[in-house]
Amino acid sequence: MDSSITQVPPSPKKTPPPSKRDWLKTAGWAKNDALYAEAVRLGQEYRRSMTVESEHADS
Repeated sequence: MDSSITQVPPSPKKTPPPSKRDWLKTAGWAKNDALYAEAVRLGQEYRRSMTVESEHADS
């Protein structure tokens, strides 16, 4: 048997919890990003289509 298979990999290091002010570092990172805006639009469109389909399925 291959020795790499028999060895258990070490546990991943635990990351510290985010600080309460982390959102300040990431807020606005996608401002004026056309690809991000398109991803948001497509996600909303998909969720709306799932809602409409489930409403029609109940009829």
